[in-house]
Amino acid sequence: MVKRLNLYGRELVVRIMRPTSDARCRLIPLQTVTDSRGTLVVVENRARIPFRIARIFYVSVRKKGAVRGNHAHKTLQELIICLRGTIEVETRTGRSRKVFRLSDPTVGLYLPPRVWSVQRTLSDRALYLVLASKKYQESDYIRDWAAYLAHPRASDAR
Repeated sequence: MVKRLNLYGRELVVRIMRPTSDARCRLIPLQTVTDSRGTLVVVENRARIPFRIARIFYVSVRKKGAVRGNHAHKTLQELIICLRGTIEVETRTGRSRKVFRLSDPTVGLYLPPRVWSVQRTLSDRALYLVLASKKYQESDYIRDWAAYLAHPRASDAR
């Protein structure tokens, strides 16, 4: 849904979209405000994302083909937003596999806990932002696929 607003004589276009999903991983459209100057993208704690942001980091890749991630988190949740270029995020659980292609900086991919993910860059100079629900804790990572499948709650991830 698109709303057109007039604010102080300037026309603003606000885009409102519903999330799309595959199991519990889902694309979340971010709040945007567009006018003649460009687009402002707004991310606020718990406004559209289902967790409170505790950490923010970004990944900058020079050459396409770089692979990052290749792990799951026991309790941490993430939202990945591709700011420049194109990335592919493969998500896996013990039961399913899905690939998301991200290139629109107004849409984020929500990754709940216990979902294995791999990020691949499909373009040179890709840049993506990750919002995380917790500060870094190595003990929250599952970095081995066999250990992931053996994790007591891995089969719960959908």
